[in-house]
Amino acid sequence: MTKFNVFYSFKIKRYGNGQYMLNSLSLQSLFHMIGRFKTHTPHLLRPKYYYRMSSPRRNHKPLFFTAIDPFLKSKTKIQQVVSQDLMVKQIESSLTTELIGLSNQWDIFDCYRRSFDRLINKFGQYSAPMVKIKDGYDRLISSLKQKNDKKVKKIEIQNQSNEKYSENINKERKKIDEKRESLLRLMDQIRQVKGELINENNATQNKIRQTMIHISHLNDEINSKTTILSYLTYDYKHLKERAERAQNEQNVLHQKNENLEKYLSELEKKMNQYLDSIYVKRKRAACLANGNDSCRQTIEKLSSNIEFLENKIKNIQIEGNNLKNELGNILTESDFIIQKNIILENLIKQLKIKQSM
Repeated sequence: MTKFNVFYSFKIKRYGNGQYMLNSLSLQSLFHMIGRFKTHTPHLLRPKYYYRMSSPRRNHKPLFFTAIDPFLKSKTKIQQVVSQDLMVKQIESSLTTELIGLSNQWDIFDCYRRSFDRLINKFGQYSAPMVKIKDGYDRLISSLKQKNDKKVKKIEIQNQSNEKYSENINKERKKIDEKRESLLRLMDQIRQVKGELINENNATQNKIRQTMIHISHLNDEINSKTTILSYLTYDYKHLKERAERAQNEQNVLHQKNENLEKYLSELEKKMNQYLDSIYVKRKRAACLANGNDSCRQTIEKLSSNIEFLENKIKNIQIEGNNLKNELGNILTESDFIIQKNIILENLIKQLKIKQSM
């Protein structure tokens, strides 16, 4: 049962023996009620509920009450053109056909109302209470319609306000959409700028990495050259010490050479003097060929002494040559040390220039 025929729901309340109150009536139950009897009397008016029990304790009265005998006496003429079952079925079938395809609540309500009007028109002349019930229901429905119309007006006013509110909302939405589009454009610009900044940052990072790699290579070169420089400085100091010692040795050898030359010159003078004396003595010996044995022995001694002196002079000459060779080696080593010193000074200058850059 829907909310559109809820006004036709019924409730029967008993008051004593045979007295009932009909609060409301449904269309379906009314169809069933009318089709059940051959007369127009509803089933709530059966003879077994006729006798009324009067009770002084019950002061309230029902909406209407009836009994079977007065009803039958007042309705003497019964015109039965079509059977009630067939009429009820026709009204019910027309109601079902009218309800097909309806979705609006008031259209459905009008269908039920028209079918109820048909039912009253068919059977209302035999049942005055049913007409009263219909009038009461019509008044109730009209009051409900008035209330509904008021509510509809309120709803229309509210809808108008809602439309204005929706228009304002649409305007605000348009503004928000415009702001959103501007924000999206701004976000796109920010993304582009961000991408450019990221690319620039990556390029600068790559440059920094390359410079750091170059600096690390330079540091490695500087470290290697500093190690080489340390070795070279050590070699320079060592060679400088050797050069100083060689210079000292050279000075000593030079002094020895000078002394040797002096000694050789003196020996040459002595040798010349001695040779002159020997020559003189040989001449004398030649003159005195037939001299004594003592002269021969002295001559042999003198010749042996001369050979000894000649050998000694040869040895002194060999030592002088060796000293000259050593002096030449020392001079070549000193030249090599001087060249290395020049190379080291150039390397130190280059390292200082690179460190300053």
